[in-house]
Amino acid sequence: AAARELYAEGVEAAQAGELDEAIARFERSYALSPRDATLLNLAQVQERAGRVVAAIDSYRRFLARAEPEMLERHGDRARESIAALTPRIGRLEVVVFGAQANDEVLLDGASLARASLGLDLPVDPGPHEVTVRRGDARCGSETREVAPGGRATIELRVFCAAVVSTPGEGPGASGGGGDD
Repeated sequence: AAARELYAEGVEAAQAGELDEAIARFERSYALSPRDATLLNLAQVQERAGRVVAAIDSYRRFLARAEPEMLERHGDRARESIAALTPRIGRLEVVVFGAQANDEVLLDGASLARASLGLDLPVDPGPHEVTVRRGDARCGSETREVAPGGRATIELRVFCAAVVSTPGEGPGASGGGGDD
């Protein structure tokens, strides 16, 4: 029942042009009850929202798992969408200099595996931000625009200043000038 309700809310949001909301509802509905129609609607809304990589993935999953009747009715449209979207995928290479072992590299706010560094990663057209964090500190950030079907590289040099306490500050400080 919850999956059907989420599906209906997704349809309403898509019809109202609230694409991010529609995507969220369809994703939650599909997680609860993986139905072909939900996956197809998710792919179509992702496509409308310009989420090229996710749309292609959803269309491919639809083609791989859909029941024969759904494939008969919607398979050609899914294949046509994949063919139209594929040339729009951008490629982004992320190169990070000076990162330490525990630093976290983020691409658009999501953690990026170290093994992905230096590779051409498929990305949606538009701006993409790479950030390096060391604990709570932001050690560097760079943004690049990737054109539809284009390629870009972000080379980021990590710099995190060492935290140094001055006399009279920090743990154990007496506040009297440091010569206690």
